[in-house]
Amino acid sequence: MKNSIFTFLLALLFTTSSYSQIGFSIAYKDLSANNWENLIANYNVSVENGVSPLREGTDFALDYWFRLKKRRVEFHPELSYSRFIRNSSEVELKSGMINFSFHTNIYPFDFGEDCNCPTFSKGGSFVEKGLFLQVSPAVSYLNNSFKDDSGEEKNSDLAYGIGLGVGLDFGLSDFITITPMIRYSYMVDAEWKDLDQHLNIDAPDAANKNVTNFSTLYFGLRLGFRFDERNKYGYR
Repeated sequence: MKNSIFTFLLALLFTTSSYSQIGFSIAYKDLSANNWENLIANYNVSVENGVSPLREGTDFALDYWFRLKKRRVEFHPELSYSRFIRNSSEVELKSGMINFSFHTNIYPFDFGEDCNCPTFSKGGSFVEKGLFLQVSPAVSYLNNSFKDDSGEEKNSDLAYGIGLGVGLDFGLSDFITITPMIRYSYMVDAEWKDLDQHLNIDAPDAANKNVTNFSTLYFGLRLGFRFDERNKYGYR
C-alpha cells in the first residue's frame, strides 16, 4: 500500500504541461521530535565530535511547476529526501524521510498579474514580483534504523502535516531563477517502533514516546529552469 502511494505521487510529480518548469533544491533542516529526543536524552547518548545530532539534517529535492492563468498563484509538487543521523560510541540512530509536498506559492504584491511569463520578464521591483508566501501540505515516508553491537533494527511509518513558508525569486534570466526560502513544517503521529526498548528505557510511559509529532525548520535554495522558454535560446 505504501509503495502504491509513493508510485502515484512520483507519477504526479512528473506529469508534464506546456508551461513546465523543473526545480532542484538543497537545504539545511532542523528537526524537533520531542518524544524521540526525550528517549535519547534518557539513554544519555554522547555525541561524538564532528557528528551531527539527530535534529540536524540535509534535504535534497526535485519539483515540477505550473500556475493559474489569471492569478499569480504557482504550484510546485515536490519529491525530496531528508536524512538525520545521531552517532555515539555505542549506538547509531538514523531517520531518513522521503517527502512529497504540494507547495502552493501566493505572490501577494503581484497577485492580479495575469502574465504567464518568468519572474525575469515581469515589471516592477524584485520584491514586488518575487516575494511569495507558501502553504505546503505534505506526507513523509520515514525509514528509521537503530544500530548497536547486537545488530540493526529498521522500521518505517507514514506521517502527515503542513508547512508554511516565505521565499523570494531572483530571475537571472527567462530560463533560470534562484529562490532562497524558509519553511516551518509540522507533522503528526510519526512512530519509531520499539525505540524505547532499543534504548533500554524502563519507564511507565516510555512506549508512548515512540510516537511523536515533529516539526522541521527548513533553510533552502532552489534553482529553477523554465523549459518552456528554451526556444528563445535555440533549444528544441
